[in-house]
Amino acid sequence: MAGDEAADRLYDVPLESFTAARNALAAELKRAGRDADAEAVRGLRKPSAAAWAANQLARRHGSELDRFLDAAGQLRKAQLGQGEVRSATSAERKALERLLGLAGEYAGEAQLPRVRQTLEAAAVDDGAARLLRAGRLERELEPGGFGSLLAATPSTRRRGPDPAAKRAAAEAHKRVTELRREAHAAQGEAHRRHEDWQRARNRADEAARRLAEAEQAAAEAEARLESK
Repeated sequence: MAGDEAADRLYDVPLESFTAARNALAAELKRAGRDADAEAVRGLRKPSAAAWAANQLARRHGSELDRFLDAAGQLRKAQLGQGEVRSATSAERKALERLLGLAGEYAGEAQLPRVRQTLEAAAVDDGAARLLRAGRLERELEPGGFGSLLAATPSTRRRGPDPAAKRAAAEAHKRVTELRREAHAAQGEAHRRHEDWQRARNRADEAARRLAEAEQAAAEAEARLESK
């Protein structure tokens, strides 16, 4: 990617304007004799809808993103026995839901699971977190490896890393990552089912209201008929 500040600003423009803005910037750089920068800008890919929404979270809601990533870091430490897991899980979950609420301003309902996936990937991998914080994603992040947890694992400097312990930590983190992903997926499914239930309940209430009105109208018509 080009390091030019103007190129960085491309990720601020509306998604539908990205291609035109990128091509215009590349042409401007070409006219200025900055051929290498023009070529780099021309190679920038239009972000996916979910990646663009995640970029906007990083660019416009950086403090909320930092709180989420900090909460994720505290949860990783707690899972290693350096804190209380329940409260850390609750803090991370609340921060995540806060970001997903904000993401609704930039992404449709269909894109939110991919935004969630990107946030969850950043939560368990420091490299992914850095990419997200830069606000220049072209595609959603995928749930990744376990470098973050291993980096947080206390080391024994005198003896060096114990391969068996390292493997055990890796396996433990893999299991934690899988379970967290399942928990987040279940939470998302529960949220969707609740929304479906609420819509069905609203339809049922509306049908009951219309039935009551129809019954009232029928009763009034019958009373008028009997009175004649």
